[in-house]
Amino acid sequence: MQVFIATSAKYPDSFCASCTGELQPLDAKASPNVAFKSCMKDSFTDWYSDMVTQQLEAGKPLDKVTIDLRSSHIKPVHAKWMVKAYQHLQSQRNILLAAWETTGIAQAVRDVANKP
Repeated sequence: MQVFIATSAKYPDSFCASCTGELQPLDAKASPNVAFKSCMKDSFTDWYSDMVTQQLEAGKPLDKVTIDLRSSHIKPVHAKWMVKAYQHLQSQRNILLAAWETTGIAQAVRDVANKP
């Protein structure tokens, strides 16, 4: 796909959904979106396991453990996870550059800049 774009005089208007990780820096494997989502998933997993553990340690039988997943209950916790993920990204500023490298855009810009 990158070769087609580089050699084509006309750029396509859209790409199939499965190509976004190859062509869009924010969707690439080493990207801010991937890092943010990973941090959010980790936070949810930690929180969920803590909720289960608390109930089990309080003597509740496993088949009676319940986790309140209503928006009204999750939103305040979710906001904290988002702040944590944002702070993580602030400490990983090289992620964006890596995403531009992964998609080939950084090299394409260097190539254009170096043309006589």
